[in-house]
Amino acid sequence: MSTNQDEAAIRRAATIYALGVDRNDKSHLAQVLTADCVIEGPDFRSVGIEANLVNIDQLHAAYQRSQHRIHNQLYVVDGDRASGETYGTVELLRVTDGRAEIVSRAVRYQDELVRDDQTWRFRSRRLLVDWEEVRPVAAMGGAKGLAEVGTVVQDERISVAQTVYKYATAIDTRDWDLYRSLFTDEVEMDFESWNKVPRHRIRADELKENIRGFFAGLDATQHSMSNPIVTIDGNRARCVVYMQAEHFLDDQQPSRRYVIGGYYTDDLVRVGADWKIVSVKLTAFWTEGDISFMADAVERGVARLKAN
Repeated sequence: MSTNQDEAAIRRAATIYALGVDRNDKSHLAQVLTADCVIEGPDFRSVGIEANLVNIDQLHAAYQRSQHRIHNQLYVVDGDRASGETYGTVELLRVTDGRAEIVSRAVRYQDELVRDDQTWRFRSRRLLVDWEEVRPVAAMGGAKGLAEVGTVVQDERISVAQTVYKYATAIDTRDWDLYRSLFTDEVEMDFESWNKVPRHRIRADELKENIRGFFAGLDATQHSMSNPIVTIDGNRARCVVYMQAEHFLDDQQPSRRYVIGGYYTDDLVRVGADWKIVSVKLTAFWTEGDISFMADAVERGVARLKAN
């Protein structure tokens, strides 16, 4: 398999896992777990496929329904082994004192997988919960909303979306070599809806250094992407994807936080076996938090880089 095919197959495994959990369908889970798989998280650790299938029964005993959504992914493939991380959102429906409410968790899965007869299976999954919120439910649909699982589509749209996801992961992990590898030599950037800077073209190498300095001035970020719509026309593609970007500076208690919500419109071209980004447009819908520390992020970042 090529790298793109491996990434698509790993995403398929994560999708089948999510669908299997939500529908309490053990046949789907059995497709993507090794016999000795270890799944652990806050306050639990289960070893072996049978123990992990029992855990799904316990989840559905505690909650009326669940919905696992997959966002950014980044994996490293080494032969028949792979390791990496998946961002996700888990929403759990429960009834407390006669009131329906949603427990929503922002999570990350740290995974190890093995390839068995061209199928990727999870050997271990470590669940990390970054935060949790509880909110009331206005109305509930019927159980018929849970459709039967059909064939999971694998095509080039997945490869395009993976490239866009890597844009977010590279920033959050400060992997600037990965970031640079996603672009053609020149790229068009349009963040005018947020920072009032008109659309412009820039060398990708220069963009990398600019972004590196800016994000060095922040202590943490998390760019979550979801609902990608990908269209492909020959060797060109467009991906429109929802985004929520969180920025933190840990100079106060609690840390200062600034959030941007909106969507990206990314244009890509096929270069060999890969897709490369040629333009990025941010359409900002809303912002929240303390924007003041964003204004001097570059100055702070340059000073930090020099100090190191």
